[in-house]
Amino acid sequence: MKGSDTSGRLLLSAALLLGAESAAAIVNIEALRQETLPEGFSGSVELVLGGKSGNVDKEAYEGAARIDWARGDQSAFVLAEREYGRTEGVRDANRTFLHLRGMRAVSPRYTGEAYVQLEQDEFRRLKLRRLAGGGVRIGLVGGQTVSSLHLGVGAYGYEEHLDELVDDRDSGTRASLYLDYRYRLSERVSAASTTYYQPRVGEAADFRALEQASLLFGVSERLDMRLSLDFVHDSRPPAGVERSDLLYRTSLLYRF
Repeated sequence: MKGSDTSGRLLLSAALLLGAESAAAIVNIEALRQETLPEGFSGSVELVLGGKSGNVDKEAYEGAARIDWARGDQSAFVLAEREYGRTEGVRDANRTFLHLRGMRAVSPRYTGEAYVQLEQDEFRRLKLRRLAGGGVRIGLVGGQTVSSLHLGVGAYGYEEHLDELVDDRDSGTRASLYLDYRYRLSERVSAASTTYYQPRVGEAADFRALEQASLLFGVSERLDMRLSLDFVHDSRPPAGVERSDLLYRTSLLYRF
C-alpha cells in the first residue's frame, strides 16, 4: 500500500478514540518494522493527541521518534516513545519506552536479530524493565505477494524492578515466539494480525501473550486511517495489576 514507508517523513496522528490503557507488557515490533529502507540514515516522528470532555474529562498525549539505518543486508533502528494522560485532572498514564534493534539478512528467508530495551510504566507498577535478546525471523510467505507470513523464534534475558517495594524485583529468561500475518485486501486497504507468546524458560505457566489486529485504510495519497485492537495477557502480573488489558484505537496518519 502506498504510504507504508514512513522513512524521512514527519507523521502527525490524531487519535479519534482512546479505549482502555495499554498493558505494555509486550510491544509489537512487527507493526513498526519496515521491509524496505533507503541506504544510510532516515527517520520519523509521530504524535498522538486525544481526549474527551463532558461527562468525563480526559486528555492523552503520546509521542514517538525513530531513527533507521540501512546498508546492504544490514539494518538497525532505535525507537523512543513517551505516553502521558490524565482523567478528571488525575494522572492515569505515564510510560517511557526505548528500543534498539539490529538486523542482518542471512538469506532471502532468514534474518538474524539482536536487541536491547528499556521501559518504565507507573500504572503497571513498573519502575524499570531492561532486557536484551535475539533470534531469527523466518519468512514463510512473502515477496511481492498479496499476503505475507513471518515466524519469529528467539529468547531474551530481563530484569524488572517494581515500585514501592524495595526488594520486589524479577529476573530471568523468556522464550519469544511470534507469528505475523499481513494481507492486502485492495490497493488502499490492508489487514494485519500479530501474535506473541513469551513463556518463562523452565516455567511454562508463567507467560505473556499479545494479539494485535489492525486495518489500514488509504484515504488519500497522504492520509491513512488505522483501526486497531490489542489484547494483552500476563499470567503473573505484579500485585494490584489486572492480568489482561484491551486497547482499541482509531487514528489518522498524515504524511508530508
